[in-house]
Amino acid sequence: MKGKRVVLLLVFLCFLALASQVWAISSTLYAKCLAQYGITSLLVPRGYHPGYGQVLDLKRDIAAVWMGKTRNRRRKRAVYWLREQLEKRGQVMHIYDGGERGFIFGEERTQILNRAWFVLNVLPDPTWEVSIRYYVAAANGAVVLTEPGENEYPFVPGKHLLECPIERMPDTVIYYLEHEQEWRSISDAMLSLVKGGFTLEQSIACILSRAERVLDRRRQNCGYEPIVADPSFALPI
Repeated sequence: MKGKRVVLLLVFLCFLALASQVWAISSTLYAKCLAQYGITSLLVPRGYHPGYGQVLDLKRDIAAVWMGKTRNRRRKRAVYWLREQLEKRGQVMHIYDGGERGFIFGEERTQILNRAWFVLNVLPDPTWEVSIRYYVAAANGAVVLTEPGENEYPFVPGKHLLECPIERMPDTVIYYLEHEQEWRSISDAMLSLVKGGFTLEQSIACILSRAERVLDRRRQNCGYEPIVADPSFALPI
């Protein structure tokens, strides 16, 4: 039922974007590209939501987790190479790519990520915006280990997440497994940041606020009477 409510909300936001011409995106790279063509966009983070999971009191016995489609050959080679390298070092890595293991969602994902030290992020190419993985990992106390990309985020490498080339990821994982307090400070800092200032609720409120201002200006220019919303109606969130 909760999934249907989210779909309804997303459909509503799509219609809102078409009606108000407010284009909300999470990619700084795409925002810059649109600006080159004179198209104004609203840059908003994907945002944290409690539905992404919670930190449980579980033993973290999985060094790293990959979740999601690998999508291209480079990404798949990198993910499976990382597992091979970690296994050579006596560590466990799980791959949930819809192949050898199915995709993970909901309570199953929460349980698995609460057993993981790291969620790995390998990009299909440097332009991809995949920050949803950051918020899901943070909600469950796992630390994101990502390769560098071209999008910009408010997350500071070394403070909120870890960033390094793929070939350095196995050694990075091992280092933090041996320095748990440093790992924990990164995990705590990231969760505190996203819960305090980068939530899905705030992002949606920002989109709605911008759309309302645009539509108000349009009504004034066209001489329309303002539309008063029915207070008895509310989208279930």
